[in-house]
Amino acid sequence: MVDILHVMVQGAVSAQVSAGDGQVVDTMTFQPPASAASNLAQTEAELLRRRFTYVISPSATLISGGSAPAVALTITTIGPSGIWGMCQGQPFLFSAAANAFSGSPTSALSTTSSQIRKVLVCLEVSGFGGSAPAASSLTISAVSSILKFVYGSAMNTSAMACTSGGQFSYFDQVPLPLPNENQVPVGWINVVNSFNSGLGLANSHLFSDYRVFQGYNLSAMFPSRVQP
Repeated sequence: MVDILHVMVQGAVSAQVSAGDGQVVDTMTFQPPASAASNLAQTEAELLRRRFTYVISPSATLISGGSAPAVALTITTIGPSGIWGMCQGQPFLFSAAANAFSGSPTSALSTTSSQIRKVLVCLEVSGFGGSAPAASSLTISAVSSILKFVYGSAMNTSAMACTSGGQFSYFDQVPLPLPNENQVPVGWINVVNSFNSGLGLANSHLFSDYRVFQGYNLSAMFPSRVQP
């Protein structure tokens, strides 16, 4: 029997880079690489999760929530107003009129002057539970619409080397946290050095690239396939 929690999905591209000593070394990056690359996250289980649990509605992006360290999620006005998608293969619609799409991380996001981390931001569907069957459609009455957070492990840097959420040379090396079965990722937070729960999150710390946590870069994996 295959252990899907640990079997790696071998979809990767390779490149050669120069090391500090002038030597050329080979690297391998799992796709998609943009600002959340992690060869620790690309397992068969994650591939299955991305296939059945995802956001469909366009233009849902994380923004600063105004108060420290709150974040909010913008919503689409195209079609049904709100956020819709799939969770475990079941459709859901979060009504825009009935929900405030916001939340505040806890002190668990804090870092020292020599640490950075990533925090995954999710909508959590509570319509599943125990052995009860899921409703035919997960609507607003069956969900908890407040944003939830999955805190990644702290990664070491030199002191105060990473003070911007856009320093991808650092954050590309930090694995994106993994959601559980009822969480639908909508973005993530790049937490810089010396951050604490009393500080405000700027938009430059927040990312909502759905290709990163929902898709795979097939253009990089299959750039020129050999034809039979």
